[in-house]
Formats: sequence, C-alpha cells, structure tokens
Amino acid sequence: MVSHGDLRVRLDIKSVDESWARFFEDNEGPDSTTGSARALNLSKRWLQICPAGREHNECQEANDDRQERKILPRRLVHVGAPDSEPRIVEVHDTPVPYCVLSYCSSSKDSLTTTGDNLQRHMAGIPPDNLPILMQDAVHVTRSLGFEHLCTDVLCIVQDDEDDRAHEAAVMDAIYSNAELTISALVLGDCHTSLFTPRSGRIVLPVPLPIWTPKPQRAPHRCRVVCTEWLQRDVDLPDSVLSQGWAFQEQLLSKRILHFGDGILYWECLHHYTIGADPGGEDGRIWRNRIRRHDTKLAIHAPASIGADPELKPKRFYQEPFEIWKKQVEGFTKRDLEKPHDKLPVIAAVSTRLAAAAHSSILCGIWNGDQLLESLC
Repeated sequence: MVSHGDLRVRLDIKSVDESWARFFEDNEGPDSTTGSARALNLSKRWLQICPAGREHNECQEANDDRQERKILPRRLVHVGAPDSEPRIVEVHDTPVPYCVLSYCSSSKDSLTTTGDNLQRHMAGIPPDNLPILMQDAVHVTRSLGFEHLCTDVLCIVQDDEDDRAHEAAVMDAIYSNAELTISALVLGDCHTSLFTPRSGRIVLPVPLPIWTPKPQRAPHRCRVVCTEWLQRDVDLPDSVLSQGWAFQEQLLSKRILHFGDGILYWECLHHYTIGADPGGEDGRIWRNRIRRHDTKLAIHAPASIGADPELKPKRFYQEPFEIWKKQVEGFTKRDLEKPHDKLPVIAAVSTRLAAAAHSSILCGIWNGDQLLESLC
C-alpha cells in the first residue's frame, strides 16, 4: 500500500520477462490517450512478437496454412506517407499485407465509395474529408508499418449490389487473411474517435530496481509494480460482444488490436492481454479469454488437423461440434441491424468449425453423424 496524505493505492509487485522491463524504460513520455506514441509502440511490439515468439506456435501454424491467402478484397485503401492523401487501389493476384477496420458502421457514415465517386477516391481522398474514425485508423496503419487498410464503406462500392454480394461472400477470408484487425470497442459511428483519453491510473507497469540475491533470482526475470485496478478491467466490454456485426471479426481475425475506453487489448491465437499487463503474466486475463480460445483455435486449425480426426483431441479442449452449438446459442442473442445478414454472418464460422471436425455444413446445419442433433 502506498499513501500520500489521504490518498492511498494498492500496488502489486510482479515478476515479468526482462525484455518487457527494457521496453517500459525505453518508452517514457506522455501517454494521455490510447493513440499516443507510447501506446502505438506497445501495439507494434505485440505485433512483432506474434509471428516470431517462441510460444506463439498456434499463430505461426495458422499463418503458414492460409489456404485462401489469394482471396483478397477487390480494393484497399493505400494509406501512403503521413504527408500524402490516402487513395483506393485495386488489388489483383499479388497478395499484399493489410489491416482491417472493425467498427459499428451505420447510415450516418458521411463518406462512402459509390459508382459516381470511385474514380475520384482512386485519385486521392483529402484527409480532412475522412471522418475522424477513419483518420485515426489510417494513423494506426501507418504507425504499425502497413501500407494498406480495408474498410467496407470505402473499399466496397455501396450502390453496386454485385460488388457488395461478391465481397460479402469472401468476407471470412478477408478477415482471416488480414495481418491485423483494428477494433473500435467504444460504441459509436465513424464520427467517434478510435482513441480515448487515459485516466490518471498507471497504464504500463513500472520497473523496480530491486536487487535480489542470485540463488533467489529467476533467470531473465525482473520485478515490476502494477496497480490493483488490473484485477478488474481485464475483459472486453459486453456492449460490443453483444453486437451481431462483431461476430465474424472476433472469431475470424487472427490478430486483433482492440481500442477500448482508455485501455488497449491484444488478442491473437495464443495470447489475450491488455496494456497494463502486456506480457500476459496475470492468470486472470487468461481466464477471461479462454471462452473464445477453443473456438478460434478450431476455426484457424491447419488443414492437416481437420483431415486427421486423431489430432483433434490434442488440439481442442472441446469438440468442434460442441463449440459450434455454443456459438449458435450465443449468436442468436446478439443484436443484428440487418436481419437478412443472420445466415451469412454465421455461415463462415460454421463451415470452418465443421472442417476442423472433418465434417461439412448442409443448409446451415451439420451434415453426417451430427445431422439429427444439429436439427434440434
């Protein structure tokens, strides 16, 4: 317990990998919003660890096994350099790394691509014409070292039904083939900033230069101090998890950077953590994340696992069919802005879970031995 006059706060002392301690020391400076340079440096480090970290086997297997890698959006936003105008580019057969923006789009979106303005958008979009959420997403994309961003209102011709149908049919591949999904957790529309203010709480752990006798010293570990609020604010907000539009994004994206209310969340196939515990040392964070862990592993399982039933019990805590039943039950409780999206939104998840069990989907239900039960 630390006190100053009438002010008191409880601090937790934890042991973390020493590489994180060096990161905390090197990133001093203002951190007033979730879009600060310090926050984006943390995001970049998460992104770098995932494809190369020795514990991220699931992420690396899924990345190597992307069977649909060539299925890309027809168009992407080329973000360019900070002093250039973003523009729409057509994507052909050559895969390019890209991010996807996930947010609650609505009829209030002030800037969309239509048949009339497509050519103008391909020539360049003045940054001031972009709504604030899009401006923030472009800034994040650039800061993380990517050149392309996918957002449906700009990359899909909104008044072209054939274009909308084509992109909707491959939306699962668009999310699963993206290098990163940028997720806006604070409910709003395109006029709501992706970034939110930080409170006065300590966001990143603070290294403690405490000398420990060598016999008691864990190798490559050091001590840091964290505030007790970490014990409470570790889960994603229910307001977003209840939305139908977020269902595909949450389950089909391999890596998600969530911008929450003063907090950054990181989610990949191996890791779920927050800015206050970036190394994922706190077990409470794992317990909150385990609910989606099995589902995402089954959806992104390498084809070799789906083809060999003997490998399934080693990979999943639950059978894919049991996971599917829970997903259907949870999905029916979500809010859908467009009722006709109900089957398309869940179809890709169903197909991938069935493939993980060496089965198939027939008209929205499981074929084969699970046919009768799934009819129920």
